[in-house]
Amino acid sequence: MKIRITKTRVIVCSIIAALAAVGITYGIYSLLNSANTITIKTIPSNAASAQLIKTPDQGIQYQIKTFDGQTQHLSPNQFASEIYNEHTNRTLKTQIFVTIFNITNKDKFGWVALGLLGQLVFAGRMIVQIIASEKKRQSVVPVAFWWMALTGASMLLLYFVWRKDVVGIIGQSTGWLIYTRNLYFIYLKPSPPTTLEDTEEGNLPASE
Repeated sequence: MKIRITKTRVIVCSIIAALAAVGITYGIYSLLNSANTITIKTIPSNAASAQLIKTPDQGIQYQIKTFDGQTQHLSPNQFASEIYNEHTNRTLKTQIFVTIFNITNKDKFGWVALGLLGQLVFAGRMIVQIIASEKKRQSVVPVAFWWMALTGASMLLLYFVWRKDVVGIIGQSTGWLIYTRNLYFIYLKPSPPTTLEDTEEGNLPASE
């Protein structure tokens, strides 16, 4: 009994592959581009990003890009005043929130939520594998294991690209290639099943 290759499965695999490719490309570009700029981590709440740049007269100022696409320039004193005023005016609840999730404002929580959800899906694959193994009373790797691994890794890859975390980008991109390879062997190049029961339940051995 062979596994059917459906149009939906091919489309889903293509979308995930495209997203991961974009994430890897953007991550490499961001890491290379950051070598020529000084990116500031602690920024005002209305800023999407902030960089320290030189002025034509060889002075120093902060260039801030807001969420609506506008660019502002602040002197060191103005920038420091913005940060100080926002910090002192924060409530305890807000301070705890931004500290735990390591973000400068709540508008960036969407990225953190993406990373948390990706980690939940990625870790959940082990629960699926344990349940499948307990049912068979032997070690098996269901197809859902690889789908959850690929989905979780893709979400985490995008999160690490946003964080510009080279360790996370390398770790998830290499794992992503392995998960894609295994799904390729399962769907596009299936090997003869060892037993009909294993094939019907979707419990296929991992590729070697």
